[in-house]
Amino acid sequence: MSQTPIREALVILEHERLVESVSKKGYRIKAQDIQEIEDLYDVRIAVEVLAAEKAANSMSRVDHDRLADVIDQFPNLIKLGEKAQILELEQRVHIMIMEATGNPRLSEIGRDILDRIWMVQKIVLFTSEHWSESYRQHAEISRMLKDGDSAGAAALMKKHLHWGKELVLARLKDKDDFMSSIISGFPEARMNFENR
Repeated sequence: MSQTPIREALVILEHERLVESVSKKGYRIKAQDIQEIEDLYDVRIAVEVLAAEKAANSMSRVDHDRLADVIDQFPNLIKLGEKAQILELEQRVHIMIMEATGNPRLSEIGRDILDRIWMVQKIVLFTSEHWSESYRQHAEISRMLKDGDSAGAAALMKKHLHWGKELVLARLKDKDDFMSSIISGFPEARMNFENR
């Protein structure tokens, strides 16, 4: 592979704050900071609660049917243990709700935030067994959206995202959990890289 696509990929990863450039050495994996993750979740909650509130008043019947079709796939995938597909659907549910607001800027901001925390959230979800609860919460939010209950949809979205935030933060703060190595930035690998 030539250097140009690699350089372009590294610029994208740096923009997404997954790597950082090191003068005269190249790039390294950027250690995540718990406060940064917490702050991103707070902004995500604000954006997606607003999205749920607005989507309840603007979703078309087609939007409702598409969302219901996605959510209806969860039980079978949970039963089969298809974690990769469940993760894809998890993200799709949130994106569909943001897009249903009809507000492209809100959707763009929401996607950007989701992209920034998705790697951490994906690892937590992939290594846990919270699928059934997540499915149940998504189904409740979908019902509120279908009923046009903007306050109910917003309240359930807020509860759902706080639940996810606490799940992620608890694992990141647990020093016995491998997830906490994301915060410390894999110190051995970083030290080896910096001493080369």
